[in-house]
Amino acid sequence: MSVEYEDLQTLQEDTKQSNGAGVTNQIRQAIMMKRRVPEPSSTLICSLSAVCTGLIFIIIILIVTITRQGVGETEQSLEVKLRNMSIEVHSRVDQLYVENSGMAEKLTDFESFMKDFSKQAVATKVTNIKSLVNLFLSDEITGSLSSDNQRILAAVGKLTDGLRNSNGTVDPLCGSDWTHFGLNCYYLSRNARPWDYAKKHCEDKKGQLVVIKGLDEMNFLRNISQSQSLWIGLSYEKEIWTWVDGTSYERSPMFWKDGQPSIRFKSVRYCAHLENGENWRTSSCTYSYRYVCEKKTL
Repeated sequence: MSVEYEDLQTLQEDTKQSNGAGVTNQIRQAIMMKRRVPEPSSTLICSLSAVCTGLIFIIIILIVTITRQGVGETEQSLEVKLRNMSIEVHSRVDQLYVENSGMAEKLTDFESFMKDFSKQAVATKVTNIKSLVNLFLSDEITGSLSSDNQRILAAVGKLTDGLRNSNGTVDPLCGSDWTHFGLNCYYLSRNARPWDYAKKHCEDKKGQLVVIKGLDEMNFLRNISQSQSLWIGLSYEKEIWTWVDGTSYERSPMFWKDGQPSIRFKSVRYCAHLENGENWRTSSCTYSYRYVCEKKTL
């Protein structure tokens, strides 16, 4: 310490003596201050490093502990929520099962009701309707109507016969060249012509080619045909058999010969004729046959 003091005293004296050497004095002061500050030892540095390292490890352990506590609380909370949800789901399933059981019972009751209803009310009404239909279609009803029609036709026929006998040759209900049968008049052509010509000629005479609607009419045509082939008002148009007056072919009686009708060529237009005064047969509409026209009585 005495050396340092002496150095300072010497430095002060030098300063007083020379103001021009200020920079040199400052350098000297810095050197002296450096000598006064002691350098840290290696032991102290190692101790400080150890303390810092321990503090870092303690901080890390605290962070891990806190984090684990938070995760554990979160897992515990999720477990509680899942448990509560499972209980709620089981409860809802049980409730739905009970509701479905009640619905099944209601459906069973409704099915039983419908079965009873169909067996009793509906079946009774259907039976009544069937009975009424059978009554109207019974042989007694149809036979009565048929007999009434026959009586009317017979009376008209007798009246016609009486008028014909009194007048000579002309039928008062049909006109000249026409033959009366039932409620219609029939004209038998003298010459053979193609089907289209026959159709137009009948229309010109205020009639049509004959449309056969029953067995009685068919037998009448057989009688007047004299075993000759006659055109009738049935033709094959657009792959459908059609009567000239629009009568349903499927619902009208049919008198085809065995193996008929026969459509061999699509390019040929076919019409039906009464072959040899017997049953129907197909032929090209361009062939020529005699024909029968039909019209209502006057």
